[in-house]
Amino acid sequence: MMNIDEVLSMLTENEKKIFNYIKATAGKQGGSVKASMSKMGEATGLSEATAHRAIKKLRKLGIIGIVPSLEKAESNEIVYYGSSVDESQQIMDIMKQAGQLTSGLNRLESVLKGKEESLEKVQREKAQLEQQIEKLQKELAAVRAQQSGIDSNKIISSQPLGDGTTAYIVKD
Repeated sequence: MMNIDEVLSMLTENEKKIFNYIKATAGKQGGSVKASMSKMGEATGLSEATAHRAIKKLRKLGIIGIVPSLEKAESNEIVYYGSSVDESQQIMDIMKQAGQLTSGLNRLESVLKGKEESLEKVQREKAQLEQQIEKLQKELAAVRAQQSGIDSNKIISSQPLGDGTTAYIVKD
């Protein structure tokens, strides 16, 4: 495992600022930081992109871990492991991440099931409405046929024409 001096020797000055910010903030907040890249950059006087690169490097070195947020509006949680990373702590954090991902997957499946049921209901209602429209069109054709003197029992089909009249197909 690396000691603090080895870690610091691998970091640029800007990366050290982010490292120190995370270390200090995590110490005050129970071992983790929940802040956006822009907030960390602002707190250290660095750009958001620089903070992002530093976080990526610290994660690669195993100094921090990232627990993805399930909510889009929330920042990911950055877990500070320190310079001597405890493997059991990493395993616990990975298990926590897996649990959160499983929970998120279950919520997504539930939402998709609800959407699927809604879609099926809409499709059933559409079919019923189409049947009602067809029935009403036949009734309308029968009424128009009676008005024009055609026996409605002999009408096979009717089609409204563009000039306001209706064409009927009748059987003999």
